[in-house]
Amino acid sequence: MASPLLRATLITTLSRDPSTLPPTPQISQLPNPTPKIVTFQLPERYQPVETYIADELDCDVVNITIGTGDLQKSFNVHKTPLCKKIPYFDKMFNGSFEEASTQRATFPEDHLVPFMLLIGWVYTKTIEIPKSLECDGSEEDPAPHPTTHLLRLFVLAEKLMVPKLADATIDLLSKYCAASCILPHIEYLNEEYKETPEDSKLRLWIARAIAHQFCFSVSESYESEPLKVLLADDVYLLGDFLSALKVQQSNRDGSEPSDPTDFPPCDYHQHAESEPCPYAQEK
Repeated sequence: MASPLLRATLITTLSRDPSTLPPTPQISQLPNPTPKIVTFQLPERYQPVETYIADELDCDVVNITIGTGDLQKSFNVHKTPLCKKIPYFDKMFNGSFEEASTQRATFPEDHLVPFMLLIGWVYTKTIEIPKSLECDGSEEDPAPHPTTHLLRLFVLAEKLMVPKLADATIDLLSKYCAASCILPHIEYLNEEYKETPEDSKLRLWIARAIAHQFCFSVSESYESEPLKVLLADDVYLLGDFLSALKVQQSNRDGSEPSDPTDFPPCDYHQHAESEPCPYAQEK
């Protein structure tokens, strides 16, 4: 409770004519703060979407068939996201080709699992980890290792001219191999090497993988005969292997990378060496 003196003071002050009160001191206006200029660009995964995936899932679908015979499989895929992500399919289904009138396409010589991974990437922008020992539509090769599926996905991405998918695939392949401490079998490395053009970045990865296996495998357990056969059969693989081996031999002290997964990711990206990496902010 306020004291009688305090109450009397308040009553006297409030009852006075406002004009008799002393002037209120003026407070100078503070200047507006300078807007903060943000120069840091968020990684792509934190950027707002241009369109929601749900908005692209309209009634228009196309049918894609992979493989032949009993191992053939068909997919119905929403046309809008497929053609938006992959210009190859945009020209196929919206151009003057037969597929544009039928809205169907067949890829009898391609592997099943890489196409499934590609379709998943179209919808989610991420690459699913392949199932272990997943059938890939081949009687001769019924259940490849996940790394084989990723090698084949890279080949498919190059074939369909999707550099962003190729880069994401080679990054995932390197991370998967590093985490599991394995490299693909030389037979599959050779198989996918033959499916790539001469300037493919995958050829560099494969040559380094073979050279690393050759140099660092236990001599008693390493079977060199299959390698000799492969190199004798492919002069391009032989040249790339010798180039990678030369680097390995000059790095006996271990001061430089030897495993293909230890090299800078940009060594295998589709952008030119002089160009900045478009994924530098995504880490």
